[in-house]
Amino acid sequence: MVFCFFNIKIATYSYGPVMIAFLRIFFGAIPVVGLCLYKKIKIEAFSKDWYWFATIGIVNLVIPFFLIAYGVQKVQSNLAAILMATTPLSATVLAHFFADNEKINYIKVLEFLLVFQE
Repeated sequence: MVFCFFNIKIATYSYGPVMIAFLRIFFGAIPVVGLCLYKKIKIEAFSKDWYWFATIGIVNLVIPFFLIAYGVQKVQSNLAAILMATTPLSATVLAHFFADNEKINYIKVLEFLLVFQE
């Protein structure tokens, strides 16, 4: 993960964000599908509820990978890595306002402050 954003930045000189996202997902799927075939695990994405799996895949993989590749074209790779590292912190703050059961309490504030000490 150390050189992930650097490698994406290098790849943006030759490929567009769509191709980078496709290649990341494609090469990531090869060992997963291979392991499922080797262990004889049924891939549920081919079931009757395939559209839910496709939606999850698009929201959790396709869109973020595209946006990361697109963003790295505009900013330096080290800044992109720092901004991505702040995602759990911003999610903690946003969860307080948008989720009913994720209110900020003393424990979460302490955890939040401890993260900045490292």
